[in-house]
Amino acid sequence: MAASSSCPPFFLPKRIGGAHFVDGAWYDNCPLNLAVRLGAEGLLAVEIKGFGLRKRLARRDIPLHTLCPSRPLGMTFFFSPDAAAFSMRLGYLDTLRLYGQEVK
Repeated sequence: MAASSSCPPFFLPKRIGGAHFVDGAWYDNCPLNLAVRLGAEGLLAVEIKGFGLRKRLARRDIPLHTLCPSRPLGMTFFFSPDAAAFSMRLGYLDTLRLYGQEVK
């Protein structure tokens, strides 16, 4: 079982090399602070309204834009080509709106 499927209490953490790992959503489903530690100077967070914990950005001097979907994205664990195409198109159009671009 991979660590990305470890979701306590349903599935126990995965031990890898002496450390325990869980799915990222159980620790931080939008790891902005990690991105800053790795050198990001600006951030675009994509809010998908998914489950899990979201930690606050520790530094206030980093520009942060948050993209929120203008329509519901559907069920979390429903995968289909049509649903994926809808979500990608919606994300594209919402990004244009966020940055003040004309939406066609």
